[in-house]
Amino acid sequence: MRIVAILILAYFAFGALFIRFAIPYFLFSPNKVTQPTEEIRNFSISSSQMQVISRTYGVQGKPCLFFFPGQHGGVSRYENELVTSPELNTFNITIFSYPSQDGALGNVSSLEKLNALLIRLALLTESENSCPQLYLYGRSLGAMVAVSVSTSLNVDGIVLEGASESLASALNNKFNKIWYLSPYQILPIKMLLKQNYNLEQLIIEQKTGNILLVQGAVDKVTPLRQIQSIAKQNHIDILEVENGNHESTFILAREQVASRLNQWANRH
Repeated sequence: MRIVAILILAYFAFGALFIRFAIPYFLFSPNKVTQPTEEIRNFSISSSQMQVISRTYGVQGKPCLFFFPGQHGGVSRYENELVTSPELNTFNITIFSYPSQDGALGNVSSLEKLNALLIRLALLTESENSCPQLYLYGRSLGAMVAVSVSTSLNVDGIVLEGASESLASALNNKFNKIWYLSPYQILPIKMLLKQNYNLEQLIIEQKTGNILLVQGAVDKVTPLRQIQSIAKQNHIDILEVENGNHESTFILAREQVASRLNQWANRH
């Protein structure tokens, strides 16, 4: 029994240290570019052994749409599913890539440093593309990234798809799906995190009133019910996508999201 108790204690001690110090590595899954990318121009910034890349696909003078992908990146996927979308051909689209993903060097060692790098890169990309208007679109983990970065930019609108109500909530949901990590749900995740990104607080800090939350009705990774209260309390529009799960909502909602973005852009 003593050995069992020691093992249990070690298991939870490891979990606490993991949440405190290793979460950035856990959140961003490394991948490689499997085929040539098709951007017109790209920009990158490196610091603290991390590199971030932005790839732009349109022409200068159009309203800019900066896209922040989820945990697994996937620039090739979004070139096919976002850049080529006829509903969005009125925008100059840029896809951002995080360290260890899609050709960007390094690993995400600090969420705070990543946020600072992305702000610098977003400002550079906006300037080089002469953006008359700027819109941000973040999906899944990228929604947390986008809403955080946007507080330091002058954005004209922001779309957040498959967002979690907080980083602690996102981790709790993720642990719940992995049997050998599920016991970590009893740990004080919020207290252990160096910084718990809170969606509602970041929405309050936005400089624009053009905010759209997009959530799949059957999304089990970021459940709809967790976002509905935030939307209601803050008078934020929410698009509830019928039959949308965490993966399919992006495609199912694409036409409606594009329509909203074009409405915002046409008001200028």
